[in-house]
Amino acid sequence: MSIGSRIKGLLGAGAAPAHQRLALDGLENVLTGLGTDRDPTRHTRIRLPTAAVLGRNELQIMYRSSVYVRRIVDAPCRWAVRRGWDVEIEGVDADQIRALHDQADRLGVRQKLAQADIWAGLYRGGAVVLGARDAAVTSLAEPLDPARVVGLDWARTYDGYQIVPVEWQGDPARPDYGDATMYDLREAGVRGGYTGPVHASRVLPFWGVPLPDNLKAETEGWGDSRVQVAFDAVCQMEEAERLSQRAMYRVGLVVFKLALLELMEREGDAKAAKRLSLLMRSVGGINGLILDAGPGDGVPGESAEFPPVDLRGIEGVMRHFAQKLAASANMPLTLLYGQAPAGLSTDDASGRIYWYDHIEAWQLERYERNVATVYRYLAAAAGIKDADPRVRFVPLLTPSEGDEAATQLARAQAAEKWIQWGVRASEQIAEDVFGEAPAFGPLPAAGEEG
Repeated sequence: MSIGSRIKGLLGAGAAPAHQRLALDGLENVLTGLGTDRDPTRHTRIRLPTAAVLGRNELQIMYRSSVYVRRIVDAPCRWAVRRGWDVEIEGVDADQIRALHDQADRLGVRQKLAQADIWAGLYRGGAVVLGARDAAVTSLAEPLDPARVVGLDWARTYDGYQIVPVEWQGDPARPDYGDATMYDLREAGVRGGYTGPVHASRVLPFWGVPLPDNLKAETEGWGDSRVQVAFDAVCQMEEAERLSQRAMYRVGLVVFKLALLELMEREGDAKAAKRLSLLMRSVGGINGLILDAGPGDGVPGESAEFPPVDLRGIEGVMRHFAQKLAASANMPLTLLYGQAPAGLSTDDASGRIYWYDHIEAWQLERYERNVATVYRYLAAAAGIKDADPRVRFVPLLTPSEGDEAATQLARAQAAEKWIQWGVRASEQIAEDVFGEAPAFGPLPAAGEEG
């Protein structure tokens, strides 16, 4: 039997508890669990060449196991619907608009649009299929005429693998040239249901990252997953975290110098196993260490050392990978990590302003048309025909009460100076600056009695 086999058998390979398992190479540490089945840095990892297209299984594993992937995919979609929207329809009063909002809330439009957009970010595409009742057509494969809609009963969300565009508008003279005209619903979901063709008039699509035409066949026309773009940065960030954790584990690393082979040859395997068992129990049980360095067993000179570990420079390396990940995700660090990393401003104000601008563009590009379609059908079902809804998203960057008060104070101070200098009259100030007529009439001029 080889020496390695004898050492493995000292504590009974496969039978000893985890804290007594013996590591034979330097990449494992039985005390901290590093490299063993107790290693907290071990988790599901995807290893693919950079140019490889991530498939459905790889994407869903990463979404479930990586906090970075989940935040990159979810954040812009959640923010896009965070404050909702206002809708205006010519000739429709506020009470009717409020009733349409109530219907949209009943259908869960906000949540389902965001979920379809999340699936687009993860699975290359996503869509909401509308269960609109047409006075003349009942089949989902037939085009929906808004003028004949008499009800909107349900809305269901599907990812880009469940529903796929299969027909496209090919007439370059039409304004909708290049748009999908028919979809194929392939998976009805866990509850079952309809599968088959669905006309584009009943579908609210969310497309993936745009691709050149010659690459669209790889994603069945949807586009790319946002995870594909950030894949390398995510892997590098998680690898950097794993290596930094390994470096920190080395702070508590103990190097034992035992004359184990000599003891095995002199006294046999049983005594060596007993010695190792005592050592493991002393370290794991009382967080201490017992070593017998006396001549009683003929093995003098045993020792335990704590090698010094230099952690300088780790912070800078981690910041580099964090910034790369934030750039690939097109997100400020404060949103990607939940707090401002060291070395950045405490509030990252410029990053947040950029993020708000990014989300506003996101809303216009990906949500405005779909929201207008929903309200057009809702309005038709309520008897409002030929509606042309105008959607305005509630701004994300809204001033606080303190900001409003400070603005009002600054305007009042400026107005006071204008009156003192004779630049403008008090009634002009009230109407132009504050948007209202003066409550007590014009202020008296200097030297006049009130």
